[in-house]
Formats: sequence, C-alpha cells, structure tokens
Amino acid sequence: MIGHTSAMKTTTWLRRGILACVLVLPRGLAAQETAALGIGDWLTVSSNMDASFRRTQFFEPRYKTVLFDVESRVEFWLPPFRGSFSWGPYIRVAAIASSRDQPWENAWLGAPGVGLQAFPFSSAGARGTGAGRWLGPLRVFAEYDVVRYWGVANSWRPTRRTRIGADYWRAFHVNDHSHAWWGETWHGVSWNSSNEFSSSYDTTVLANAVRLGVRKPNGGAVSSIAPYGIVESSWTRNDEYYWENRLLLGGGLRVAPDLARRNRPGRGMWLTRMVFYAEYLRSAAFYGVTAPPSVPRFDVRVGVGASVGDWYK
Repeated sequence: MIGHTSAMKTTTWLRRGILACVLVLPRGLAAQETAALGIGDWLTVSSNMDASFRRTQFFEPRYKTVLFDVESRVEFWLPPFRGSFSWGPYIRVAAIASSRDQPWENAWLGAPGVGLQAFPFSSAGARGTGAGRWLGPLRVFAEYDVVRYWGVANSWRPTRRTRIGADYWRAFHVNDHSHAWWGETWHGVSWNSSNEFSSSYDTTVLANAVRLGVRKPNGGAVSSIAPYGIVESSWTRNDEYYWENRLLLGGGLRVAPDLARRNRPGRGMWLTRMVFYAEYLRSAAFYGVTAPPSVPRFDVRVGVGASVGDWYK
C-alpha cells in the first residue's frame, strides 16, 4: 500500500474494513470483552470501514476526493483455539475506492489475501498479568496478497505482494461515555515486497498513528462530542519518497454514540466502533527529502468510521 505520490500511508493502514452480516455468538472470555463475530471459538470475522471527504490528500492544492476504504479478515483459530491461545490462518479482503482516478486510491488491496498470524501474549496465563493485558493485541503475521489496480491503464502494475511483520491495534473507551478520555493507537513494522509501481520495492515500513481525546462523562448526548489530538508517522528505507517519510500532527472533533450500553451481553450487538469525525492534519517534519513547495502541507478530512468484531482490541 506504499506507493508513488501517495500521501495516505498510515491513514490507509488505519482504516481498512468491510461490514458483514454474520452470526453473533457471545463468548465469556475475560480478555475479549467486545462482541465476537463468527462460530464458536475457532472462526471469527473482524472488519473495519471508513468513508470520508479529503481536501488535499497532501497531493495537490485543489485535490478533493470522496474516499471509501474497507478491510475484513476471516480468521481461523487452531488448537488450543482462541480461548487459550490465538493463532491460525486467515483470509483478507481489502479495497479502496475514490471519486478520483489516482491508482493508489482505486484498487483491490486484498483480492483476496491469505496469511498466518499469532498473538504472542494471548495465552490464558498471560492475560492475567500486566504485560498480557497491555500486549495482548500485539500481532505477528506473514501475508500474501493478490492486488488489482482498476482500469486498463493500470494493467502493468504489480499484482502480488508479500508482507511480513507485526502490528498493534488498541482502542480505549471510544464509544463508552462513562469515561472522560478515549484513545485509538496503531503501530506497525513490516517488510513489503511491492508497491503500486515496483514489484521489487523490498523495504521495511515503520508506521504509527495515535488519536487521544476527552469528553464529558455520563453527560447524555453531550458525551458523544469529543475533541482530540492526532499524531501520525511513517518511515521507510526509501528516504527519497517524501510521502512515505514524514510526521503529521493535527486535531479533530468527533461524535461517537454510546455503544458500550448497547453492547451488553445478550443484546446481540455486532457493531463495536462507530465515529463521525472532522479533522485537520499538517506536515510537521520530513525524515528524508522534503516535499516540493507545490505539495500542500495540510489535509482536511470529514467522514465516518465503523468496526465490527474484535478489529480494535
């Protein structure tokens, strides 16, 4: 997903998903408090979706686009199964679509993909420790994706990608109005074999994204409104690609309905995250070559995001 003139690296990694209609079977696992989608303890579906309007995409001053970004994983858990230790193969389906025709905004990024993953701190013994509670969402993976960029003009682009690495997703109180603060954090490091213009991309990618906000707790409708700060960063060994090597800072305002109350056991709720947001980000630094003066240093985003299953731990 790293590619030519693409300034949306960490946001693309952060917002992948597809909403699916599947059976909800509640499970009483202490370390898995969100609603689980799937069958028993051996198969689950986790998904994330984002639809937004973008003002510049850090690409062109007058660039405006409507962007839809989806990702879903069908996860198969091997013995001793997820209740004791989480590991196994998965199928990944991911796509991005735009109202503009840039190739990095219009593709099947997993059409599909297959992978093997493990959560090293997911064992029943580790869950009761401080390290287990904090490091439980850490995932190591190896993944092979079939990639399809849309349009005849893009038929020359690479169609295969291998990724090997680790990532960490965690959310705190995003849709729980009983807390005065909330947060979303994602960190990832991986080796990527290709991007949209080179089948020998072969680079290490380090990316981070953090959103932290506050709200008035237990304040009814007012508690849905939450201002927040943003830090996003991406780095690769290709320091001449300024769009891959930069620090973004910003802030925003979101409306997040109270899902914690609706997701009580037995109510069959499958939606685990939903937010409406408006945010502003600005390029604060470049880690290699600085972007040309013609490249805008800001982006405005207005959209909606949602997750189902245990996408955010």
